[in-house]
Amino acid sequence: MSTLARLTPNEDAMIAARSIEDDARCQLSDVVRGILATAAKIRCATNQDPIIRKAFTYVRISWPTTAPTDALHQLILRRALLSAIDICLIVQTG
Repeated sequence: MSTLARLTPNEDAMIAARSIEDDARCQLSDVVRGILATAAKIRCATNQDPIIRKAFTYVRISWPTTAPTDALHQLILRRALLSAIDICLIVQTG
């Protein structure tokens, strides 16, 4: 019996999630190459913006149950569309 056939549903989900994250990293890398920004510039800008920094942390850990500030309100409404890949906050479109 092959290894793939013996995977539990949880292992399958972990492999699928890892594959999606790897695909997103590749897409992010392609996008960054297409713009005049480096990863260092994006990281610097992210670190300087307190709202983006908070949103990035919330995406990685957990969103609060209520919006702590008006500035985060729009991001909380769209939290299902947000993900964090490496140093970037990504918004799903389409």
